[in-house]
Amino acid sequence: MNETRTFVLRYVVEGAIRHYEQGDQVWRVAVYADRNDFPVRHARAGVRLPPGVAEQAAACGVPATVSGVGEQVVVAEAQSPVPNGVEMEIGVQFPHGVISGTPLPWQVRFDAQRQFEEQHKPLVDLVVLLIALLLNVGGGCGGSGVCSQRARPCSKQGCGVSH
Repeated sequence: MNETRTFVLRYVVEGAIRHYEQGDQVWRVAVYADRNDFPVRHARAGVRLPPGVAEQAAACGVPATVSGVGEQVVVAEAQSPVPNGVEMEIGVQFPHGVISGTPLPWQVRFDAQRQFEEQHKPLVDLVVLLIALLLNVGGGCGGSGVCSQRARPCSKQGCGVSH
């Protein structure tokens, strides 16, 4: 069976709004990176909000066209197929308080992790690198003179909202 199929997924997300004084946000991954090698030849994601509130919108992961800023529905459409191992995410920002609520525990944790990664982790990484260099120069590595290097996965930086 060599056939093409189209899947349309629609769902309601609850508790996904990030509440900030400068503007509340919704970010959704529309196409996940790990898809067991299944291709996504065409991807389009939309966010429906109260009429006219979307101030900014962005798509991350793949080049995409974003439309609908200032309208009720914001749409991000990938400009090309989304390769396996790559995700597509859509984000929309709108005035604070249009949708009532306060930051949920997941947002508090997310914001704390992001603040650490952006403000403190580079310094921690530098200190660890300097210590590793000092140990290596000083005959570290348990005296064997051979150090194994373990690659660590890249951490995904937040996309941020573009204008």
